[in-house]
Amino acid sequence: MRLTGWKTLFFISLVAVLFSAHARALEDMKGSSDFPEVPRITGTKIVAYAYSDFDEGKFVTGKVKKDREFARPGGKRTRIMYLAPEDISGPQVMKNYMAALSGLGELEQIYECNPDDCSGLGPAVVWAKDNRIPSSLNSSDFFYATFGYKDQRYRYLTATSDDARYHISVYTAFLTGIQSPQVKQKRAIHLEIVEEADFVATLEIVTPDEISSDIQQKGRIALYGIYFDLDSDRLKTDSAPTLEAIAQVLNGDQSLKIYVVGHTDNQGGYQYNLDLSNRRALSVVDALVDNHGISRERLQAVGVGPVAPVATNSTEKGKSLNRRVELVAF
Repeated sequence: MRLTGWKTLFFISLVAVLFSAHARALEDMKGSSDFPEVPRITGTKIVAYAYSDFDEGKFVTGKVKKDREFARPGGKRTRIMYLAPEDISGPQVMKNYMAALSGLGELEQIYECNPDDCSGLGPAVVWAKDNRIPSSLNSSDFFYATFGYKDQRYRYLTATSDDARYHISVYTAFLTGIQSPQVKQKRAIHLEIVEEADFVATLEIVTPDEISSDIQQKGRIALYGIYFDLDSDRLKTDSAPTLEAIAQVLNGDQSLKIYVVGHTDNQGGYQYNLDLSNRRALSVVDALVDNHGISRERLQAVGVGPVAPVATNSTEKGKSLNRRVELVAF
């Protein structure tokens, strides 16, 4: 059908209105952006966003009875909430993100839960009161609803490259309709990424031969492959290869006895760092005894806090070098 005169003008105006409305519907929250190197799923839009140069993340690592356990690494923290069309499934979301996140480095999955064991994870953790982020939508659409979600899925993993380590969680749930018409029957996708602040890739890998050689020649070795949660003496799972290497050295030389010495940078008070370094050294001793069968009589935990730096504490690189565990023969 051919349109002329006022009909043409009306048609053009109608198309313009529909297009502009469609464009508005696809607009992201003002000031938000995708995480670099992690493309979004086609058709999604950002409805909540937060970024901090330094903050403590919150990642689920497991569940004991009804209580969830968490890791809280510190660093550059980005949180993004996407809203996706209803025809995107939970498995599709996870498959897409596993492919996209591989661009950040080698992936290691720490924890996963699926619909049968993820119940309540969204309102209890992802947007719990102490974890909410600014949103372009009415906060009651997500943040104050404690039910109305199905097909909840969650993954926590790390991505390690030559010069960075990222902690990442992907959570998704289908909004079943108690929310406003603006979001119901849509899929929510929450992405959290923390770039670890004290990652030192070039120093972390050490072999049993290197440990043995340095102890024999120098009487000591500094290790950077033992990791702890932020402001905590809890060992991270990433520490396992270095702990295994230490155990191999001790098992290979039954006469060897070592001080396990904890060091910190100068952030925080002296007594605090002294106590923290001692507790961290003790955690390493406990891990070697409990998990590797090393006799406790061959190990002595010592914490010296910030008093023996190997670099300046005036730069981030220097601080990262000062945060270490040393083995000293006795």
